[in-house]
Amino acid sequence: MIFVDRVNALNNLADVETISASNPCGEQMLPPYGACLLGSINLARLVTAPFESVARIDEGELERLTETAIRFLDNVIDISRYPLEAQATEARAKRRIGLGITGLADALIFCGAAYGSDAAVALTESWMGTIKRAAYRASAQLAADKGPTRSMKRSSSTGPILRRLMTRPAR
Repeated sequence: MIFVDRVNALNNLADVETISASNPCGEQMLPPYGACLLGSINLARLVTAPFESVARIDEGELERLTETAIRFLDNVIDISRYPLEAQATEARAKRRIGLGITGLADALIFCGAAYGSDAAVALTESWMGTIKRAAYRASAQLAADKGPTRSMKRSSSTGPILRRLMTRPAR
């Protein structure tokens, strides 16, 4: 269960928007007229030597793929046709995207980790940490290349998630 007040407390744009709902599937919390632009990385496709003792995901490759996916999804914002002009305005002002995963259970099996085991949890945390850090770095690079979004320019503070990323050393 997720509570919208907790989502708003952690929102990097909390001083310029209020999250009011999620998209129908529930994976992306949105403000009024928010658009849901999602993509996913298939972790199972990244496993080298599946079912062997040396099976693994190359985290450098996962980082590169994440960076490419972030740029791709950012470009989708500009070429998408939105049902309402208010959605287009909202999407282009905040450039909100969502990058998820698929193939987690298969990737874990390929790497010899039973779903739900301590080993599986450790691998999942490592892979998701790699994706999170690479996604934020790619987003920051997009801001450097294209300029910050209109909403980030108006935002008066760095949100709590960004502050944590800046203060925690990368694992």
